This record gives sequence, structure tokens and C-alpha cells, in this order.
Amino acid sequence: MLNIILTQTTELDEPELALEQLLKRSDVEKNLKKNSVGIIHCHDLFIKSGFAKLVAEALPFPAVGMNTFLHATSLSPDENILFSLMILTSDEEKFRVGVSDPLEANISVPMEKLYRDLRREVKGRAAFGLLFTPPLITGEPIGELLVDILNADEERIPCFGGMAAGYTDFFKDPAVIHDGETHLDRMALLLVEGDTVPRFKIFQSEDFGEIYKKGIITRSRGHVIQEIDNRPPLEFFESSGLCANGAISGIHAIPLYLDRKDGSPPVIRGIDSQLKDGTITLPGRVPEGTTMGLGLLAPASVIENGKALGTWIRDERAACSLVYSCISRNFALGLDYTKEIEAVKANVAKDSKYVFSYSASEFCPVLHEDGKWHNEYHNMTMIATSF
Repeated sequence: MLNIILTQTTELDEPELALEQLLKRSDVEKNLKKNSVGIIHCHDLFIKSGFAKLVAEALPFPAVGMNTFLHATSLSPDENILFSLMILTSDEEKFRVGVSDPLEANISVPMEKLYRDLRREVKGRAAFGLLFTPPLITGEPIGELLVDILNADEERIPCFGGMAAGYTDFFKDPAVIHDGETHLDRMALLLVEGDTVPRFKIFQSEDFGEIYKKGIITRSRGHVIQEIDNRPPLEFFESSGLCANGAISGIHAIPLYLDRKDGSPPVIRGIDSQLKDGTITLPGRVPEGTTMGLGLLAPASVIENGKALGTWIRDERAACSLVYSCISRNFALGLDYTKEIEAVKANVAKDSKYVFSYSASEFCPVLHEDGKWHNEYHNMTMIATSF
């Protein structure tokens, strides 16, 4: 049986006091079982102050996680600057934890090595995995490369996770945490061995507004779109009224509907960046010949998803739920950036236990018709798991 201990602190000025609050709040030592692992989510200020390292050194078990500019828990959902610790503890389940080598050129190699090394440590049933990655590394689409590795395993272990979302700026210091050390260029992975059967749910706004402009990707390189309808991407966005002073307006809140014409279902992707040469990058491969539809992410749909998530958590009545929502959804809310979290809070049960965090992108498995889990990479979605 998997038990969950959830604790948090907002204390930044006195690290020793914060550590005491964190460990005593939920009687951590009293409730620990034979095997334990910690999942950390925190604001970047807790990393820069050295608090994340202090916590890891005080814990008698390994811990992994990531930083995020905004997250909330069922303990106190209204705090913006927060350090939370979710502890998975059990007498039966075992936890295999590791961090990759630096994700430099050919990033698939260190990611696959980490997965294979931990996979060999699992002697019984691999129940599920939790993973934490930085965003784009050396310009390679880490999300799709990673799910290719996970799905190459015949057992298709369902893996859930997110990309670090840094402090304030989308790609400023997105840190992966492993035993107190923070990494801008490594991924961390936790494999759970045992009988736990997690549940997964994907929330995707149904109403993104009408797809008011379509085009064909006529030239691309990997995840870089070089031409749309045989012209530079900026011209395509300018003709749609989405450019100002040579830059795409609201770049991270524009959903692109991609039909890659390869037999896979259409996907939604956000735009990662606009390069100096006017090309744009996406967090996934975009083959030439892909049909691209341009839409709008409606704030009302984001909030409705938050309500639906709260209801799902309430009805699951699980030990705990872990949620990642794409940072682009937060951007779409503008000044009402807390509304998605507030919608969740308003619809969960009083005794529901959860951690909600914004993420640069998301990983969540989908059960296919063949009866196997297919690990998939998501963008502009909100994903949840409960156990």
C-alpha cells in the first residue's frame, strides 16, 4: 500500500525554522514506512536560498522534483511562493531514483541510459514512473525523444511528469532537483515497484476559439518551422494580426493544431520561441507537409478545466493527486493568473489531498486500444494522476 505525506512551508527568511515547520507539520518521522521517496515542487527562491539543499540533506530518503513559478497544494492553495514536499512511503512498494548525465549533444543517450539503469533495478512489477526534465536542450525536442525511449520498453511502464518552469520567465533557470542538487541540463526519474495502480486524466480545453487560419508547413527542420505556405512564419502570423514590431504577440498562448499526416492523431502545440532569423520553434517535431491550424486559447475554457479537475480529484478520493498544467494556460489567463487554481480549490472535497503545479510541458500516458499504456508528450494541457 502506498501512503502519502504532504507538507509545505512559505518561510523564506529563516531556513532552520522553515525546515522544522516542514518536517513537523505532518508528523513526517512518525508516519514514515519502510521505504520512502520525496517529491519536491518549489519556487526558485527556495533554491537560490539553499533551502532545497537543506531539506534534502535532512531527509532520510532520496528526493526529486523541479522548480515552478507557481504552484499550490491542498494545505494552502493561496500561496504563490511555496515549497512543498510530497512523500511516497510504503512497507511494500520500493522506489528507484536517479538523475541523468548532462543532456548535451545527442540527448537521447543519457536519457536512455538513466531509464535502462533504473529499469534493471526493478525486480518485481514496475507500477509507474514520475519524471522531471528541463525544457529544450541544445535545440532538441526533449519531450518526443523521451517518450520514444519509454515506449520502446515492451512493458510500457506508464510515466507521468512535467518540465521545470523556472522563475517568472518561461526559460529562466528551469531546475530539476535531485537529492538537493539542482540541474539545468539533466532529467530525474523515479520508478515505483509494487502493486499500486495509478489513475491518469488529461484535461484539454475543448473551446480554443475557432481555427481561423490554416496553412501547410512547407519547410522545416526537426522542431523548427522555417516556412508556412512557402513564406516565412512571421508573414503568416502578420497576416493574422498576431505580430507587432516584428514579434509574435502572446507567443506562448497561441495553440497550433498540427495534423502531421503520418497516421497519428492531430496534436496541439504551443510555440516555444521566435528565433532571430524569423523562424519559430515548437516543443516537438514538425514534418514538412503538416497542416497547421491557428487558434486561440480561451480563458473560460482554462477555468472550466480547473473546475472539472477539482471534481475529478473529489470523486477519485485517492490518497493524493498530482497535477501539472501547461504554463501557456496560465499565460492565457493574463491578470487572472490564479483563476485556474481557484477553480480547482472551489470544487475539491475538504479532505482532498493534492499538489498542483505549472509546467513547461507535460508527460502523461494514454491507454490505447491494444490494452497497453502509451507514454505521450503533451502541450497546452492539464494532466493529473492519483494514487
